[in-house]
Amino acid sequence: MAFAGYFIKLGGSSGTWLPNKYIRYDTYEVEPAQRLDLDSTRDLKGVLHRNVLWHTATRIDFTVPHLTNAEHDTLLDLLRNNMSNTHSKTITLYYWNDEVHDYRTGTFYVPDLKFKIRHVDETKKTILYDEFKMTFIEY
Repeated sequence: MAFAGYFIKLGGSSGTWLPNKYIRYDTYEVEPAQRLDLDSTRDLKGVLHRNVLWHTATRIDFTVPHLTNAEHDTLLDLLRNNMSNTHSKTITLYYWNDEVHDYRTGTFYVPDLKFKIRHVDETKKTILYDEFKMTFIEY
């Protein structure tokens, strides 16, 4: 499948498109199908003995650009409304995978987010948030 103009759909292939304005393109990184090791060790001679699992996990990172408080609220609502579990912050994503030049589906969690305020307009009663990092880590 060719690139369809978006990077991520929240909630799976029939889910809600994450508007590209929330992704700073030059920071969008996908680490697809990363190999997972269990109890891999080095022996006394320094030789690595790997126990590579069949399951792989993808990681997606990008920077969210400056947002007003209204845009910030919309983004967080999009995330929450598409999570299957808001406590563990579990979400199914349909995402663009550059390695295979196609979309893939996976179940991810969202690590805790950090927000920094860039500016407050007391007259208009608005907040401008600084850029922040968004990460999705596949189970």
